Amino acid sequence: MSRKAQLSLFTERYCKKNPGSTLETSLPFTMVVDTWAAYDDDKVVTMGDGVKVETGSLYLSEEERLKECCAGVFQVMDRYGAGEDTETTYILKPSATNKGAGITLIYCFEQLIDVLGSNSSIREWVLQTYVDRPLLLKGKKFHIRAYVLAVNAIQVFFYDEVLCLCSGTKYNKNATSLFGHITNTAYQAIDPGFKEEECVLVLEDVEGLLVKQGRSGADAKMVVQKILKDMQVVTGELFDAFKGEQSVYSPLPGCFEHSGLDFLVDEDFHVSLLEVNPGPDFKQTGERLQGVVREMMEETVDICLGGVEFDKERNGNKFTKVFDHKVRGGGGSGEVRMKLLG
Repeated sequence: MSRKAQLSLFTERYCKKNPGSTLETSLPFTMVVDTWAAYDDDKVVTMGDGVKVETGSLYLSEEERLKECCAGVFQVMDRYGAGEDTETTYILKPSATNKGAGITLIYCFEQLIDVLGSNSSIREWVLQTYVDRPLLLKGKKFHIRAYVLAVNAIQVFFYDEVLCLCSGTKYNKNATSLFGHITNTAYQAIDPGFKEEECVLVLEDVEGLLVKQGRSGADAKMVVQKILKDMQVVTGELFDAFKGEQSVYSPLPGCFEHSGLDFLVDEDFHVSLLEVNPGPDFKQTGERLQGVVREMMEETVDICLGGVEFDKERNGNKFTKVFDHKVRGGGGSGEVRMKLLG
């Protein structure tokens, strides 16, 4: 789930089995770019008479091999266009990195090949359509970091007090600097314009900023509630998609795990899931909002070790249960109960 390529592949497979799933429109259009074949030197074959013959790929340059690997990507980019003067810009991300490492905006196929060739040690990438009309706060782009708790095998809880992590630089779609595009706090920390007290917010802060940007209080409240609800629904379906994929996700009874889910909201308030971070960096809250993490940890202990059935209304928790998949009976054919919540 935390590898960007597998996130795309397994959610796509789930959507094919479950037409109409929220996940169909909750991830940006994504192409997995695998460059292993471009660096595969095992291209010598032995003919029936014992003569060894090199296959044609050995006579291609590295650039030509990369273009062979990306032939399908080229067809998509050629069909829909790419570049500053077209409707479509792409964002290229290494599949397994975090903290904004290796991310590049892509405007044409030749640039894609150049970036891949300059990073030959990375063999798996995702290329996504770039959400170029993000919702802005004070002219700045932001993404939402939501903390999610998975317990046993599995109940999933979404922590309602989410973080809104803003860039330090105002957003400009055509800006060449990535400071206004990449809102990861680890990356933003090197931006001279980044100020923690202005750039690390909670969702309640967004409601007030929307009012200052001209919306009524009632409208701003409705927008924030919709964003929160949509993230909860997407989270529930995401864990539904991965619950049976034992090769990549295998929750265990008696265990728990925190994940950090990153979401982006556009001008139409559509919520997109960007990525899933295992063992999330709780320092992203900054000093001012350390209480968010402290309260979440206290509620995590209540849920995991409290010995009482989770009851949001009774206990006043900030966690919302969004998925429940329980196996009862202990045997191989035990009763299975699965429910998407919310």
